[in-house]
Amino acid sequence: MTAAACAARFGLLVRGELRKLARQRLNWLLVALAVVSGSMAGLVLSTSSGVWHAEHAYRDSLQTNPTYWVHGIVVVAGMIVRIVEGALLLFAAARLVGMEYSSGTIRVVLARGVGRVRLLTAKLAGLAAFAVGVTGAFILLVAVWGLVMVGVQGGSLTKVLPVLGGSELADVGMHLLTVLVSAAVCVLIGAAGAAVGRSLPFAMLVAVGFFPLDNFVAGGRPYNVYQLGTNLNGLNETLGHMRESIFTRPAAPVDATHSLVVIGEWCAVLLAAAYLPTWRRDVLE
Repeated sequence: MTAAACAARFGLLVRGELRKLARQRLNWLLVALAVVSGSMAGLVLSTSSGVWHAEHAYRDSLQTNPTYWVHGIVVVAGMIVRIVEGALLLFAAARLVGMEYSSGTIRVVLARGVGRVRLLTAKLAGLAAFAVGVTGAFILLVAVWGLVMVGVQGGSLTKVLPVLGGSELADVGMHLLTVLVSAAVCVLIGAAGAAVGRSLPFAMLVAVGFFPLDNFVAGGRPYNVYQLGTNLNGLNETLGHMRESIFTRPAAPVDATHSLVVIGEWCAVLLAAAYLPTWRRDVLE
């Protein structure tokens, strides 16, 4: 088979995985959850008498200090997107890889000449494209939410847009980076759990339990500076954000290089956990 034919066939595999993702009702349910969460956060912000120990009502800052107002929107939106998108990708990855084993359809796919490693790679490529698309959709939703907030609170875009294009631009980029890093990690956790257990229930158990267990084990113990969850939780701060995470953070001060290296090492371990069983173990069930 020529290289062009192999590339075309791999492209068809990726498109097939994307169709499976689009037809999973749980994915759409979690997207709806993101919209509801954003609406609730907007209600809290619009009626709050003070956020983050503010000396005045947050909504009033839209008139008096638009930089602070935009910063609050970016922080809250970034946190919501990271949490909800992370949950969405954990479950999507676990289902996409694990359901092939639980339903037995993987034997049909492999019988058609698709290699196990190639199939897993196509699934991860489809999940990566799905993650990028979901991130873009959430950014659009955040933009709409921000516009609604400006209108509801009697603000003006002429005061808000210059802030987004100026002092707050780097903060937006930092939050986007943490969302993408978190998305990649969540995809790998779900895929690794499914590949190791070769079962949808086991994969979902890993997806649901990984981060709660990681945060429980971490606590305030010194070794938590090498754990995945704590470094993800504190990534915004280590990249230069002034606000601390609401979740478990590294017990000792760490910098961005440390956090990114630890996260990268965990990603390598998760990739190995996904590919080695797929490569070494035949599908006999």
